[in-house]
Amino acid sequence: GVGWAGRDGAFLNRLRAGVESRLGDEDFGVQSLADAMAMDRSSLYRRLSETSGEGIEAMLRRFRLERAAQLLEARSGNVGEIAYAVGFKSVSHFCKTFRDRFGVTPGAWANGKREG
Repeated sequence: GVGWAGRDGAFLNRLRAGVESRLGDEDFGVQSLADAMAMDRSSLYRRLSETSGEGIEAMLRRFRLERAAQLLEARSGNVGEIAYAVGFKSVSHFCKTFRDRFGVTPGAWANGKREG
């Protein structure tokens, strides 16, 4: 019912805020997120699975890539700077992951090409 949607929406908003506050921290991961949410890892996994059907690592990667896409569109830095700004340790891994998600390279995305 409406209560679930509201509760789930609030949980997901809190989750996104917790991730976005530490997006540039390459060491921010599952345990850090669980701590930020005041939950243990298994509760966080279960709750996220119930609300979104997505795993924590997949969600963290998606949030990082979505933020990277926004930064690229805004031309907030070069590809390497943006990769590090959203928490990737390696520019080449960032480029591969970005291309897997969006179908184009980060450089092409920054230049307005949104489809492969």
